[in-house]
Amino acid sequence: MSVFMDVLISLAKAVLEKVLSQLNKVIADIAEQGLAPLQRLVQGEVEKVWRGKGAQAFIDELSSIFIPGVGRVSDNLTKLHGDIQSARDRIEQADREADQMIRGRLEEKARFF
Repeated sequence: MSVFMDVLISLAKAVLEKVLSQLNKVIADIAEQGLAPLQRLVQGEVEKVWRGKGAQAFIDELSSIFIPGVGRVSDNLTKLHGDIQSARDRIEQADREADQMIRGRLEEKARFF
């Protein structure tokens, strides 16, 4: 493999690792800044300042629609992260196998001469 290809593959791996790192940060931010405050609201924060049917309806909607929706976004991002890692692993495995095949062919040719 040429030096240029090695540099390109190293660069692509570095970019992919950065993407995975940022995706982890987004997943953590969703949990910390998205879900946690909503769950606190549902667990009694609303009742401290707002009572009655409207407050209960708001809590019910948060509990049944919004919080599960935010959770699904987080779940989908987590799955995406795993899929990207799996793709990276498969590409690296294919690269190793191709390299081994090429080296094997070159060794066969060298033995012939």
